[in-house]
Amino acid sequence: MKKLIILISLLFIFNAKAYDMSEYYNNIANERVKSYNEYGIRVHNDKEVMNAIDDIVNNFKIGEYHLVFSENDSINVNNIHNYIKGKYAVVNNKQNYYNYKLKGNIDPLRFYTFLDDLSNNEILFDTRDLIRLTKEEYNKTNYFVDKLIPYLKGDGSDYDKIKNSFTYIKDTTPYITDNGFINNLAADNTSIYDVFINRRSVCIGYSVAFSFLMDKFGIESYIIDNITVNETDKSYYSTHSYNVVKLDNKFYKVDITSGEFLVPLGSNILYDNKLTLATTKYSINKYTSIDFNTINNILNEVNKMNFNDTNYSNNNSNTTTTTTTKINNNKTNKNNNNPTESVTVEESTTETTTNIYNVEENKLESSSTVKKENKENKLNLNLILVPIFIFSLILLLIYELKFKSRG
Repeated sequence: MKKLIILISLLFIFNAKAYDMSEYYNNIANERVKSYNEYGIRVHNDKEVMNAIDDIVNNFKIGEYHLVFSENDSINVNNIHNYIKGKYAVVNNKQNYYNYKLKGNIDPLRFYTFLDDLSNNEILFDTRDLIRLTKEEYNKTNYFVDKLIPYLKGDGSDYDKIKNSFTYIKDTTPYITDNGFINNLAADNTSIYDVFINRRSVCIGYSVAFSFLMDKFGIESYIIDNITVNETDKSYYSTHSYNVVKLDNKFYKVDITSGEFLVPLGSNILYDNKLTLATTKYSINKYTSIDFNTINNILNEVNKMNFNDTNYSNNNSNTTTTTTTKINNNKTNKNNNNPTESVTVEESTTETTTNIYNVEENKLESSSTVKKENKENKLNLNLILVPIFIFSLILLLIYELKFKSRG
């Protein structure tokens, strides 16, 4: 009988110890997240990792983000790899076209070196060479383009929309010949912000801006990104970017950099043959009339507005706005000397506590909330185990007393 009592006691101690170790590992992970400040995110499973990555990209958070988990959490790096590859990369290293709606705000990934061996129980997700522009820049550009669209419709035909978009970008945005690439995409003149607001860009900026306008008009188009891949050191660079756009059920080449408009695209240019390519130049060449003075006045007014508030959103935006974190990225090289005038928006404050990602409610919670839940869980577990243990001891003592009385 004493052996049975000892066995039950050991089982109770083992269960309590296992729970304490689980809490111990969770506390280590939570403390490590704190050390990364706003760049640390606590995750517990694959789904939370995926949701955290989406939140980072969709809200234009630029920096090195550490997705931290504990010894007890189940993270499958292959699942994460495949998810990122499908959503934020190209199909393969040779794929050279995609549309703005899917990947225009980012430079699509070809290699995935940020996924380490997880030896430190974390995934490093560096977006400095992934995201082309900041959230403030996107909001400002999207707001302006929505005001611009009516002035580019022409007679309402797809041809007029395409030609006016081509002409507007070409005539308002000089090509920056001495740009070079700096340290991250947000400083490299490759985004819609650089074309529509800063009015300075390179071929990549031209192509993403044109595709952005086509998405607004509902016209199918693609960004053609001719890249050279070095399989040895897993690096790649773009040699030139332009567009193909659909008109009368055929795809024509539009190259704003070289001034080519609705011309046929050579064979064997695209990595597959899924698009029906035109073989001759589109014949119509109507006169284009754009009210540049009115558009410039609109841009001047937009430049006086403040789009920095984290709660700012545009109803026409394709970006899902959730909780955002203000990031001080010293590498970003964007300057706007225009005076600012606040847009009417709600004031918001950014929490400085550790970010813990909650998948079920798709939001970020503070580490204090999680610690409180851990404490409550431990209390709930003790409320179950302790009465069971005491009740078992009482039953065993009663049984032993009865056994002795019979003896």
